[in-house]
Amino acid sequence: YDLADLGIGNDRLSSARLPDRWWVLLFEHEGFRGQSLLLTRDTDPTWLRNRGFDNQASSVIVGDADTPLPQVIVYADDLSG
Repeated sequence: YDLADLGIGNDRLSSARLPDRWWVLLFEHEGFRGQSLLLTRDTDPTWLRNRGFDNQASSVIVGDADTPLPQVIVYADDLSG
C-alpha cells in the first residue's frame, strides 16, 4: 500500500495487529523508499518509537508466509563476485 492507499493518512501508523504467519514491511517514505522496518508480530507505539518508526510510515508491503519478502542481491564488484 502506497501513501494514497493507506487509508489512515501519512505518518499515522502507531501500532499493528498481525495474524499468525503474516508480516508487514514499513517504509519511511511513499513509493516504498527510505528506511524500512519489518514487523512479524503485533506491535505497539512504544515498540515502534524505540525503533524510530512511530508515526513514520508512508508506505507498506503486507504479506503472509506464502508471500516471499522482497529480496536484493548485492555485489562487491560490477554485478559479479
